[in-house]
Amino acid sequence: MGVVIGVLLQQHGSTYRPLAYLSKKLDNIASGMPACLRAVAAAALIVQMAERMVLHWGDNRGFCLGL
Repeated sequence: MGVVIGVLLQQHGSTYRPLAYLSKKLDNIASGMPACLRAVAAAALIVQMAERMVLHWGDNRGFCLGL
């Protein structure tokens, strides 16, 4: 518990292909939150990590997120 895992996807035609697999341990504050807030914190963390990789380019990004 307390680890967020995500996949950065790029659309190719009608399918999506993985660009990067991301994972990070949540900090102690986020890990202690209720599940609904922990999911929001995890999604925000993965989006921040992915934005650094794609430099805010385009809107054709998708995320697959797991906790």
